[in-house]
Amino acid sequence: MTSFNDPGMGSFVENSPENQFEEEFQQNPFQEEGLEIDQAELDALEESSPDANIQNINTIQPIDRRILDWRRPIEIARHRVSGSYETVQSGWQLILRVDVDGTSNLRMASFDFFRVGSTTSYWGSFIMKNPTVVYGSTKVTISGSFTGTKSMWANRAKIEIPRNYIFATRASAKVTMMQNSTSGAIYTCAFKSQYFRTLQLETDVEQGTTLFGSYNTGTYSNPGPTRTLNLVSAFQEAGIQMNYTGSNNVINTNEAGSDSRWTESEMHASMVRHFSVYKNSPQWAVWLFAARRAVSNTLLGIMFDYKSSNKPHRQGAAVFQDTLASYFSGNNYTRNQLFTYVHELGHAFNLLHSWDKSRPDSLSWMNYPWGYDNRNGSGQFWANFTFAFDTGELEHLRHGYYNSVVMGGNDWAQGAGLEAPHRHIEDLTADIHDDNSGLRLEIVPIKSSYALGEPVVVEIKLRSRLKDDQRVNAHVHPKYEQVRIGIMKPNGQVMNYEPVGHNCVAVKDAVLTDEKDTLYASAYIGYGRDGFYFDAPGIYKIKGAYRTPDGSVIQSEDVKIRVKSPLNAQEDAIADSYFHDDVGMLFYLMGSDSPSLKNGNDLLKEVSEKHAKNSLSIYADFILGINESMTYKIVDPESQKLQVRKRDLGQATSHLDKVFSESAGDKGIDNITLNWAYRQLANGMLKEGDEKAAVQLMKSMEATFKKKKLKASVMETIKSQINSLLANR
Repeated sequence: MTSFNDPGMGSFVENSPENQFEEEFQQNPFQEEGLEIDQAELDALEESSPDANIQNINTIQPIDRRILDWRRPIEIARHRVSGSYETVQSGWQLILRVDVDGTSNLRMASFDFFRVGSTTSYWGSFIMKNPTVVYGSTKVTISGSFTGTKSMWANRAKIEIPRNYIFATRASAKVTMMQNSTSGAIYTCAFKSQYFRTLQLETDVEQGTTLFGSYNTGTYSNPGPTRTLNLVSAFQEAGIQMNYTGSNNVINTNEAGSDSRWTESEMHASMVRHFSVYKNSPQWAVWLFAARRAVSNTLLGIMFDYKSSNKPHRQGAAVFQDTLASYFSGNNYTRNQLFTYVHELGHAFNLLHSWDKSRPDSLSWMNYPWGYDNRNGSGQFWANFTFAFDTGELEHLRHGYYNSVVMGGNDWAQGAGLEAPHRHIEDLTADIHDDNSGLRLEIVPIKSSYALGEPVVVEIKLRSRLKDDQRVNAHVHPKYEQVRIGIMKPNGQVMNYEPVGHNCVAVKDAVLTDEKDTLYASAYIGYGRDGFYFDAPGIYKIKGAYRTPDGSVIQSEDVKIRVKSPLNAQEDAIADSYFHDDVGMLFYLMGSDSPSLKNGNDLLKEVSEKHAKNSLSIYADFILGINESMTYKIVDPESQKLQVRKRDLGQATSHLDKVFSESAGDKGIDNITLNWAYRQLANGMLKEGDEKAAVQLMKSMEATFKKKKLKASVMETIKSQINSLLANR
């Protein structure tokens, strides 16, 4: 018997299915292997008359001559064996995936084990790469070693699958677990599906827009086969079956707030409210929302369900169709709709972008067409794209470890299956010898030294070194992945700064001129996907890389910052609060009322109140004030009703006034963030009908920046921002 603690051990000799398999193998009445034909050919033969065949004997192809030869038996076509199989035996559920025949086979097999009792729980996943495959007309045998997420007694497996006739049901797979040549547990897995994984798909739509239908891939010239693709069939070609839940909702735009533009938290609240099979645990189910517009004007789509550390990730994605329509029209709009739908759901399977896997030239659903064209020439992506995932992505989708693929499993990008890791900054720039781009990238820390736990913020500046106008991609914040930031820690460890999530955006062109020669962004890089980056005292080195529109890379100079040890018990206590994961996430999000981040908000309130006179407390006031200046939507877990927490402008003003005062000179928060905070509070005032307070606040903002003696072009931009904000009152 198999040990409950290890599914690879044990023996089932008394219940062995071997005799059953031997009987099935004996069912073949033909001892000589004949011609193998498919069902369509067989039907055509049955419908044709012998006389017609004799009359046209001179035109019959060689294949037909063999069929008509009475001395040779006809071998009827048999099933392929690729697909998924499943069994429950002796307290174990085994889900097997076989991938060894068919035109897109990867010559792999993989399997997951679950413990089964009063509850079913995941135990481990295993992959066989390049096994030995003996493919006969009546039987396929697959054998080889495997690697997996856990150690077990067995280190090899043998999979035997009869190839039944196509008019019979598919045969079961016999799986023998082995340690070298010693056999252990034997499992008989019934055929389940020709697909490797099956999940539930629910599609909801915002009022005023419609779901994508389908696209004919032959509309424009490309080297792939012409076929009509929709979201489901695109994944079917990858071996993934999606079944609709049958529940479709038209979601009121009111759920996006008064600005009618969606934030990640608003989309998550709507998902919890409307997704009929939603639950806070891993499951093969995903929610796709066809919305109109996000807060960002360039955001085409997003896998939004990733930001809170205390909830399952990768359960929901959205496509912003009005934004797509502003960039594309006609058949090109339909083509990009299909692309964006598949791309965002690819992220829900934990697929990274192509360039994140060191495959920037991949002709894949997970690349950006414009990113590929920047490297290979305009229009080259669509001219060569066959509407498919690349081989590495197919391996991940079909055979990636369960928790790395299933929705609600691992956090976004954690253990992303068989994907290659991000390259470090040194890798991105190692081959640069001459820089003729005419651009200069600068990474400028706000301070040369930071207290332990203090948020590390850098300004990113992309400058033109030419007098002629220069067109660039304006997305210079690292969350858009056009800019990479590398960090060398005091112990010598080199890490890429990785944002918690990603944003799939269209190209945002900007022209650098002689007068306006610089693009600016402010980025908090203290917390990201890997947690806290500046978590120990010492000297850190920071370096940036920017990918230019033509696909080449420029790099910044190295800059150093020092993280100081706490000077006293109060600074030590603040550092302890700021190094909490929930606080790191709140700094990253710049405020949230998510119940999962309640501990973080409580810690910030404690710092703001208990350590109000310490200069480090302004960061707590900043986050609290920004959060209080916004509304926040949440779904009540019991009633499932959408609840809206209103703005608290009194509290917001109290917190942010302290930030504005502390930042009026050279201290406090950086100028870009300060500008944004002023306008965020003023916008809240306008939304609540207090125009007088908003106008006064904008006058105060302009006066503050005049005293800082900023460049004339920067002051023009600030005045333009103020006028734009007040014009919409």
